[in-house]
Amino acid sequence: MTGSSALHPHSATPNQALFLQLSGALAAVGCVLLLLSVSVSKSGQNIGGALLLLAFLVAGTQVWREALQHRVVWATLAWIAAITTSMFYAAAAIGVPLEEQTTHLWRFSRLFLIPLVAWGVAMSGLGPYRAYIILFAGFVMGTLYHMAANDWPWFFTQPGRVDISGENVQFYGLLSATALIAALIFTHAVHRHTQSTLGRVVLYMFWAGVMLAAIQGLLISLARGSFLGLAVVGAVWSGLAARRAFQRSSLKWMHAVATVVAAVTIAATVVYSGLLDQSISRVQTDVGALVEGPDPATGFFQNTSMGIRLNQWRAAFDAFPDHKLLGHGTDGSRFVRDNIELPDRSGTAAPHHFHSIYIDLLIRFGILGIVVVAWFTLEYLRAVRRANSDTDPPIATFAIFALILFLVAGLTQTFWTSQITWFYLAAVLGPAFAGIFTSRAYRNG
Repeated sequence: MTGSSALHPHSATPNQALFLQLSGALAAVGCVLLLLSVSVSKSGQNIGGALLLLAFLVAGTQVWREALQHRVVWATLAWIAAITTSMFYAAAAIGVPLEEQTTHLWRFSRLFLIPLVAWGVAMSGLGPYRAYIILFAGFVMGTLYHMAANDWPWFFTQPGRVDISGENVQFYGLLSATALIAALIFTHAVHRHTQSTLGRVVLYMFWAGVMLAAIQGLLISLARGSFLGLAVVGAVWSGLAARRAFQRSSLKWMHAVATVVAAVTIAATVVYSGLLDQSISRVQTDVGALVEGPDPATGFFQNTSMGIRLNQWRAAFDAFPDHKLLGHGTDGSRFVRDNIELPDRSGTAAPHHFHSIYIDLLIRFGILGIVVVAWFTLEYLRAVRRANSDTDPPIATFAIFALILFLVAGLTQTFWTSQITWFYLAAVLGPAFAGIFTSRAYRNG
């Protein structure tokens, strides 16, 4: 891991050392509380985030200056500046009252939680792998809690889509898919990462539990965006594995055939078991509506699940040229939806967003917002690479696959309007680049 040392223990004054120790303790408590709460408690998320922010403030100016040496932090600040500019522009040029936008400004500003969690994981000495163990231990406990509260609705006894998380089936599916990716990646690395037999057994049992909870979540939520994201991640993962095998001249046709046969067998078992009947029926309805095409008189599609999205996206692209540079403000999606006419359910379904993370960003923050969030993403990937140049377990692999999952699942679903999304992103993406903040001064004060 790469590290820096803006403040060394031997050069720190007694007061500075005391504040660094206090900051480290606050960061540890805040990280653990936030990570455990992602799956179960919004109050825990808020308190954990507040403790992390307090830890950063207590750490002092030397640590603040060191944080500003990292471009991912500057990209975060640029994002906050961009959405604030969009908010004031919408108030002045479009007439969207500021009081209707400030709540959304705070919500979208929570992107800062991602580098804050990265810093907290470094400051506390927790480390990214332990952070992920805490996160997914919370996921398993949250799954058990939600199932107990809903009379134990197992996927093989409960037909249809069920939201046991209290958030929505799309988010629960996304969280479960993320947990499944983590379980597969980290289980594969246990043998190399852990030397003791007991430690290996414990970790294998832990990740097996995470995998079972993830499968339960996926098959009870039936979130199609998450299934699509998993398919893309699986394709990328398989492609990378095949490439490495070719480079090492270790790819054997028997291994490739066995992998394909196993994948087809699992897919056929799931499909023909009836577990996905409702999702398959919805897909067939959507395909039928798409094949039929839009109504020649109105230009709108039927009000199927995908038809609703296509109708909303058409309206969004019609509105986009009006304020393409700075967008319609932090509450711009609701404002645009309130001022357009859509047929039936297309107009009433989720009236505060456009069922796509990309279109929502484009309408709210315009081209400027898209450019800045793309810059943040690039800087994030750069930071993950710097922090995990040669690590085992494969932290960077998980973080990048989790990001791909989110970006694909967000094609047809907006997650921005939910508080939990920002804490989910912070918990999943943040620990992976904690290494850029790591230094002996952070841990020892």
